[in-house]
Amino acid sequence: MVEAQVATAGQRLLGRLCKLQWEEMDAQAAARYAAAQAPGSVERDGAETLAVASRFGTLYLRRQVCAHTDGRPHVMPGNDVAELRRRRRAVCVAAGAGGGDHAGAL
Repeated sequence: MVEAQVATAGQRLLGRLCKLQWEEMDAQAAARYAAAQAPGSVERDGAETLAVASRFGTLYLRRQVCAHTDGRPHVMPGNDVAELRRRRRAVCVAAGAGGGDHAGAL
């Protein structure tokens, strides 16, 4: 019984750590995107939530929305990070690696 409780708590903790890692990567992607634009041309405009199935259960990850002051469409720079991780995982699974630790948290 204690072992099952520890395993459940560990899964919850690992899910939380995965979510924190995502938040850091998303913030970095938004900062890189804003830095690559003309000064003052991009504003952070809230966030949208993405539900992601993981080995730790369903994670609800916030993605930063960036708005252009000149009227161009909103962007979510973290989408590029998520897509890269999905592709890397697919390559690892196809190669028989199973998408272990090197496949990323998602």
